Amino acid sequence: MRLLTYILLAAPILASCVPHDPRGHDNSRRSDKHDDKQDDKSKDRPRPTSCTTTTPPASTTSCVPTTSPTKAFTVIAAHSGSPIHLLPMVAGGLGFQVGGGTSSYCPTVVGASCPPGNETVFVGGSISVMVPGGQQQYVEVGGRIGYTQAHSASMPVGAIPGGFSYYKCPDEQFGHITTSIFNATGLMACPDNSFGTQRYVVYANIPNAVVPSGNVQDCIGFDGLTSDYNGPLPAAWQYT
Repeated sequence: MRLLTYILLAAPILASCVPHDPRGHDNSRRSDKHDDKQDDKSKDRPRPTSCTTTTPPASTTSCVPTTSPTKAFTVIAAHSGSPIHLLPMVAGGLGFQVGGGTSSYCPTVVGASCPPGNETVFVGGSISVMVPGGQQQYVEVGGRIGYTQAHSASMPVGAIPGGFSYYKCPDEQFGHITTSIFNATGLMACPDNSFGTQRYVVYANIPNAVVPSGNVQDCIGFDGLTSDYNGPLPAAWQYT
């Protein structure tokens, strides 16, 4: 239902905090080989400090984006023409992927108090869980964005706590998540066939990322669009 709402609303929405790209499409990493040189240049562009909102017929105003979400939210990937376009970003395997279903768990002793656990929901930039101590997000040295196992604070060696930063113009329908950890220029989804079927695992968009295929050019840059979540919180006991 949330994807259908996005499809119906996205076309008339002209307000955006997405950095302007003079090529006429998003500034994310392309897997198309002929765009490599242009993309190498575009990833070095400075990030905007304000948003430009265009409202019909032709009025243009500036806004300063909020950087702290006021509501819980879910995320979908946006990269027009790619196989991940409008797919949800979900938790699973102590990391995130684009497409597929959320992986969660709740002990039987919790009984009727178990949260639904069927959506990946973020509150204040962290995954929404009931398990004591929570689950902390981090970015590995190789770029993969993960989260800690329940009841543990252990992270891979060299990993940096955190994961996603948030921004949204006040009058915008959708917010955005991104990352700049390890000087990343945003997010990318990298194909991984180790699960038996192809999945797209979420990484920080860095040139030396250690990706499943061994070739970072196989990855697809995307804009993480956020949508307000109005369901029960916490959204899961724990993500697995």
